[in-house]
Amino acid sequence: MNTNGTNKASQLLYEADEKLNNDWINKNATSHAFSHGKGTIILDDAVTEIGFEAFRECHSLTSIVIPDSVSEIGGWAFMNCHSLVSVVIPNSVTQIEACAFDGCKNLMSIDLPDSVKQIEFGAFKNCSALKKPLYNANCFAYLPSGYASEYKIPDGIYQIASYAFEDCQCLSSIILPDSMTEIYDAAFSGCISLSHIVIPDGVTKIGALAFNECESLTSIIIPDSVKVIGGAAFVGCTALTSIVIPDSVTEIEGETFIDCTALTSIIIPDSVTQIGDCAFYGCENLKYIIIPDSVYRIGEGAFANCSALKYIIIPDSLIAIGDEAFHNCDDLPDDVKEIIMDINEEAFDNL
Repeated sequence: MNTNGTNKASQLLYEADEKLNNDWINKNATSHAFSHGKGTIILDDAVTEIGFEAFRECHSLTSIVIPDSVSEIGGWAFMNCHSLVSVVIPNSVTQIEACAFDGCKNLMSIDLPDSVKQIEFGAFKNCSALKKPLYNANCFAYLPSGYASEYKIPDGIYQIASYAFEDCQCLSSIILPDSMTEIYDAAFSGCISLSHIVIPDGVTKIGALAFNECESLTSIIIPDSVKVIGGAAFVGCTALTSIVIPDSVTEIEGETFIDCTALTSIIIPDSVTQIGDCAFYGCENLKYIIIPDSVYRIGEGAFANCSALKYIIIPDSLIAIGDEAFHNCDDLPDDVKEIIMDINEEAFDNL
């Protein structure tokens, strides 16, 4: 190992072995082992993996040379390396794990080869010095906040990484390519100017918190190809007035539509069997909803504080209603309240 600047950990390693080998990376260079590392670190070509937290909070590390032998960059590996300004990822790397470069606030340049097939959540979160979009042929990884009000993801890309567009507050329009298949967690979280989006056919998953706090989002088209809509996917989308859930979805996960205060109606398809905890919590303008015969469970607080709810159809298939599922739904007809309370007396805790 060669270093510009020395520290006790790296000096001891140099004297003992003169190489930063794979055993050291995976067994010893975790939990801030190089927290005082400085300058440039050159990894030996025997290294095949950069392990969990290997260089976390090396505040004086300015650059690192990663050899072609490395196939994986572990979670939190370079988190909060505040002086790191550039990284070249070799073509051998196929996976970048969670938060690998999170908090590298001075990272201005990084090469992302097409060999990388998987980028886990928050890998480039808080890399605020990056000034241009970061993507390869497979995955869109990062758009700098303020980069553009309109953006088109290049054709061929099939996934959007977690937090890729987080807090892009000026982004009002986004075009996704037909090649897209997955939108990962919090991909568009905090895009407060995003007003509409069309999810192309072929997308199978919308991750948790994907559109969290997209407060200008008025409409979204979800195709039948989507099988999973993650929990809290639309939390705080206060301008969303209606949404059609495709019949490919089998569960409305917990907290999916919390505080969608403009939502007045929603169509739940016959494919849905469960409505998760707090799924529609705080949708204060939701007036009516039809629960299909396929649903057997409504979770705790699912419709709590839906104070405008006046009409709901409860199917015979329903066998479980969680506590406070209809808290503050005072305007429901008395006969409907009786049906609900026959299943769970605690469904209206305020009566």
